Amino acid sequence: MKKTGDYLGSPADLDGVVSVTPQPVAGAAIGIIAVNLVYPKLPENVANASTVAFPVDYEVIDLAIEQLFEADTGAVDQIV
Repeated sequence: MKKTGDYLGSPADLDGVVSVTPQPVAGAAIGIIAVNLVYPKLPENVANASTVAFPVDYEVIDLAIEQLFEADTGAVDQIV
């Protein structure tokens, strides 16, 4: 591929060079699994997006918090 001025060539030159799977969101630095609990999520809580200064992708799961504390093996399938 030859560089022409500030452009890397024609769009055809880029075919096959970059392959990105289309997705609904992009650019998240990390992913966080949040248990679907209703309580105030103040800053510094991992479930409050203002806690971190970079994009975060959240996945909310329905799980009884006791399942985590009791090391319920049934919770593993939901988390994974």
